[in-house]
Amino acid sequence: MATTLVQVPPGGKPGDTMEVDVGSPPTKLHVKIPEGLKEGDTFQVASPVVPIAGQVVSARAGDVVDHNVTDEEKLCLDLRFSVRIIACVDVVLCLLNIIFASWWALVGLIGAVCGFLGAQLYNPCLTITYCVFTWIWLFAIVLNIIIVSAWWSADHSEYRHWNAAWYTFFIIFSIIMLCIRSWICYMVSKFLMLLSSVGEIRARDIDEAGAYNQKCVVVA
Repeated sequence: MATTLVQVPPGGKPGDTMEVDVGSPPTKLHVKIPEGLKEGDTFQVASPVVPIAGQVVSARAGDVVDHNVTDEEKLCLDLRFSVRIIACVDVVLCLLNIIFASWWALVGLIGAVCGFLGAQLYNPCLTITYCVFTWIWLFAIVLNIIIVSAWWSADHSEYRHWNAAWYTFFIIFSIIMLCIRSWICYMVSKFLMLLSSVGEIRARDIDEAGAYNQKCVVVA
């Protein structure tokens, strides 16, 4: 693979992102300055592979086209794929709640849309908004279990018509939802941490260059 020798610019320090022209014809890339280097030092940057005219380049989901992509960066892009799917499901659930239950679900709809756009655009601010929304949803389920259980135990009039079977069904369903929402909180939080670590510019560069073909993953 062809490489280009680049120099650390004035004021540059390890971990900073710099823009360089590599390859022929020149291609602009955003690269991080490696550890241990200082202003004026040089290091090698791999030039992107340009397909020959007429050559067909294909890869399956999960294949690495550019071997400079780290495992952390691969997981970040994979989780981006998964978070978009999760956000779409939340959009549908919020729309159903708006139609059949309460307009308060409109707040959740805004959060879910922010989640999809945040993952699509590698935008940390929108992703943080969705992350907060997922945690609020989780705490709301816990609070709902506590309130309904307290009222049912006290034989409150609103739940007086419930028998033990209905209450048991409610508890089982709520626990299942609690597990699902806990996993979603973990997935979104993990993606947010990786996006913050990799950086939105680097993640977008990998995606736009087609250096890694994303796949949907489930992180346990």
